[in-house]
Formats: sequence, C-alpha cells, structure tokens
Amino acid sequence: LVATAPYLIVVHPSVPARSIKELIAVAKARPGVVKYSSGGNGTNLHVAAELFKNLTGTNMVHIPYRGGGPALTAVVAGESDLSFLSLVAVLPQVNAGRLRALAITSSARSSVVPQLPTAAEAGVPGFEFTSWVGVLAPAATPPRLVGLVNDYIVKAMRAPGVSERFAGEGADIVAGTPAQFGAQIRIEIARWAKVVRENQLKAD
Repeated sequence: LVATAPYLIVVHPSVPARSIKELIAVAKARPGVVKYSSGGNGTNLHVAAELFKNLTGTNMVHIPYRGGGPALTAVVAGESDLSFLSLVAVLPQVNAGRLRALAITSSARSSVVPQLPTAAEAGVPGFEFTSWVGVLAPAATPPRLVGLVNDYIVKAMRAPGVSERFAGEGADIVAGTPAQFGAQIRIEIARWAKVVRENQLKAD
C-alpha cells in the first residue's frame, strides 16, 4: 500500500446543517427529499454514501452524474444537497464559501484540514472511506521478490520531499508491508461487498 487519500462530506450552503449530527437530523426529518450526487451508479462515491445511509438510518436520494467533476458541479450549483468528494478537488470550493465541509472520511484527521472532525468523531461510528494507491503482483510471484520490491517502494516514499508532494495532492503515504496491504484488501472486500448486497447496488 503506497498511499491513501480521504474525502470530504460537503453540503450546499442552503442545507441547514453545520455538523454531521445536524445533517442526519435534517435527512431524517425529510426522508426521500435530501439528495446526494455521485460520479455514477456503482462508483466509490455512490457506495460510500450508501454506507453512510446504512449507518445513520437515513433515506437520501442518489443523483448519479457522469464522473466526480459533474457531481461536484451539481452540489455547488445546488442541484444536489451534499456529496462525498475528493479533498483536493473540493477544498477550493469550501475555502471560497461555495460549499460547507462537515467531516473528513478517513480514520484520523488530516493535516490539510485539521479543524474538521472525522465522520466517526462527528457521530457516525464505523464510517471510514478512503481511496488508495497500491502495487500488486501476480499471486505466483516469489515472496523474496515481493519483499525486495516492497523495500524499494518504502525507501522511495521516505525520500526527501516525497511526503510533501503527496500531501499537496491530498494523500498520505503509508508504505507498509505486503501482509498489511493484503489484510486491508480482504477487509475492504468484505465491507464493501456487504454494502453492495444490502443496497442492491449495480454499476452502469
């Protein structure tokens, strides 16, 4: 696992919610009315929002768009009420006051927006959603070779300036062991498969 990148839960300024708990209250008071945008059916943004709905017991309407860019444009324009969007992509809109950020989706706070709580801190225990970048090899690759490549990647990620470069893209370097990465993949497959089954999600 090379690096992970969190997302922000953002709402249009017209939404009367300044925290995750207030957003949940608004959604529960208006079931089937609050709308969230995503980059399309079956995308990571869609599945993440469905997990949020499951954990909070809310009924929000999914509005799929053709990509993350249009999903961002939709919430900025007020066509949707909220979305789960890339930190780097959405932060300029938050700083300009066009969107309001309520929480970050990672398990720990980000140094980029340290004032924002994690979704779990803000009232949704068990919610975590990050994208990640990793390196994989065929299953038959000898463990010794896997270890050599992993050592090379870890050293490269610890080189001067690399961490800052990744941070500029909203990503945090992990550079762990092959065993840790394998365990994370298995956990994520089980977590997201459950969300897909429970919500009968399909990709376009």
